[in-house]
Amino acid sequence: VERAIWDAKRFRRALDIAADIAVTDTFGRVKEVNSTFEQISGYSPQEILGKNHRLLNSGVHPASFWQTFWTTIKSGQVFRGELCNKRKDGTLYWVDASVVPQRDSLGNIVEFIAIRHDITERKRVEAQLSRQRSVQLAISSVQDRLLAGAPPRQVCELLLQSLLEYTGSAFGYIGEVQYVEGT
Repeated sequence: VERAIWDAKRFRRALDIAADIAVTDTFGRVKEVNSTFEQISGYSPQEILGKNHRLLNSGVHPASFWQTFWTTIKSGQVFRGELCNKRKDGTLYWVDASVVPQRDSLGNIVEFIAIRHDITERKRVEAQLSRQRSVQLAISSVQDRLLAGAPPRQVCELLLQSLLEYTGSAFGYIGEVQYVEGT
């Protein structure tokens, strides 16, 4: 028995260091968190215990995502996926999560254990690379059209459209630069 307790503590200590862990009841109320959860989310155990895990909801995922999430874990299956959460200070962070349903001796689901790894930096780099690819594609398209002898007005319109798509702005990149420089 002592050996089993020692092994359990040893594995828990290693897991606590390696991952953000939260235990919730079947309604999503937080029952337990580890220190890594506190470091990543900014919430102390006292601030989050007894509260609904929805407190971390970033609003990034649609309702259908959460419906699938809850259907999966309530049916006893493990959810695996990337989640965008909101820290106490309001900033967003991404985790690679596994949410594991726990059953009692009768087979009823009694709680969920979430084991998550912070992937915020990876997601930031992926987004940056995606933006760079978009700019490279726009530049390449403009170059191809110029080399093919397209009328300059058409090339400028293509470039402007690409910049509008890239920035997601009603004014496009040029308008944003003028606005920033003018402030």
